Amino acid sequence: MSTKLGLITYQRAFLGAVSVFGVAFLVALVSASILAPKSQTKADSLEFTTDVSGISYTTSVISADNLKINLNATPRGDLAIAHDTINTKTDNPSGYQLYFSMNQSTDYDASHPGNALYKDGNTTSSNFVSAGSGSVSAPAELTNNTWGFALVGGANKQTGVPDTFSNFNDIYVDSNGNSSTGATHQTVLEDSKFAAVPLRSAAVKVQEVSEPTTSAGQNLDVYYAIKANNALPSGEYIGVVNYYALSDTPISNLDAIALSPSEISSDGGESLRIITSLYSSHVFTSQEVTITLTNKTNSSITGTCTLDSSTSVTGNVVLTCTTPALEVGDYTVSVSIPSYGKSWSKDISIVKSGPA
Repeated sequence: MSTKLGLITYQRAFLGAVSVFGVAFLVALVSASILAPKSQTKADSLEFTTDVSGISYTTSVISADNLKINLNATPRGDLAIAHDTINTKTDNPSGYQLYFSMNQSTDYDASHPGNALYKDGNTTSSNFVSAGSGSVSAPAELTNNTWGFALVGGANKQTGVPDTFSNFNDIYVDSNGNSSTGATHQTVLEDSKFAAVPLRSAAVKVQEVSEPTTSAGQNLDVYYAIKANNALPSGEYIGVVNYYALSDTPISNLDAIALSPSEISSDGGESLRIITSLYSSHVFTSQEVTITLTNKTNSSITGTCTLDSSTSVTGNVVLTCTTPALEVGDYTVSVSIPSYGKSWSKDISIVKSGPA
């Protein structure tokens, strides 16, 4: 079955980084005791509509509050957890998928990771909170001066959360004393396990619902945690994470790409425009998209079409890339966006430029 996809990006900004469709989650290292997360009223919502045969389906993602967590930076180190609820609604009969990642696609440089939290948002600073060592497949307790995220696993796993999160803790307690089971606790669970937030080029699926939601929508509880000691200077440590809502609508004969032009020069250096079947407002980067050309007679003859831009035209994602120099012949253009499970292919001819 072919699929038409709609995708939106919802940004969650840590430590005061403000952006369009962003909300602030403040992690402040202070000399006071651990305080409860503080809310700053700010509703953030983003939605998109897909139109299929004259029928419109709407998908939205919303989070009601900004969050703030204050952490006492003691010599031994302390853990604080902030609880965030993401609500997704759709009337799409195929439901939705929710992906999650950092806003950053790559490391800033060799010594500045793309999934760290930086003091005052300065990504060249030597003062940052590193990502924890845990992963989705193997979550781990945080060590000092690291941070991570978690979804509840085990018996309390929420609707649509993939089985890949089964190794996470069954219960989380945030710094406000609230637990994922609804019980009230006085202390944060120090042995809670977390994963590093992946870079945007490796976004992870955190929820999938295969039918329309109710009018109340479907919640996803995300737990963010930081553990720190006083080796770090006091201040605000900033990073940005994204939620991507992907809505699938079955329609016939659309899971394809259109190429312009249909013939390109063997000299390379031309602009190849690729219209995909992905419906999105998301601007893809070269780290997220792979475009290759493979000779149909000799598969060892290949080249990479370098992505120049990603735009949206009447909803469809349009990729523009610069063609490589290759031998004359018939080729297959393969386009892959692996983080979102999408790939396409289409034939193209490479012809000799200039006089015959």
